[in-house]
Amino acid sequence: MTSTQSVAQLLKGYLTEWHQDLQRWSENGRLLSAVKEALMLEDTPRRLRDLIDQWGSGDFSSIPDIVLLSAVEMNGAMGAYAISTGKIYLNKDWLLTAGSDAAGAVLTEELGH
Repeated sequence: MTSTQSVAQLLKGYLTEWHQDLQRWSENGRLLSAVKEALMLEDTPRRLRDLIDQWGSGDFSSIPDIVLLSAVEMNGAMGAYAISTGKIYLNKDWLLTAGSDAAGAVLTEELGH
């Protein structure tokens, strides 16, 4: 197995856990509360409600594609979101030692962008 394959398999496991977290947070209202607080929203925009409903039902098709890049390509960052491509980028070198909680935290942060 190559390093790229092992990182991809590691990411797959982390994504499963992260999707479970997103589903739970969507169902229990934690995600909506966090987004409304972070964005200082009084009302819930329809698109936000739709996304939370999708994730609560286990549909993660609206989550941006995730691309693995080297630490050099990421300029040392753990993760990034590029509005120009609509993709989340993760540092594959960091991911090898990150652990699921750290990976989930970075994915959640980048999703918020």
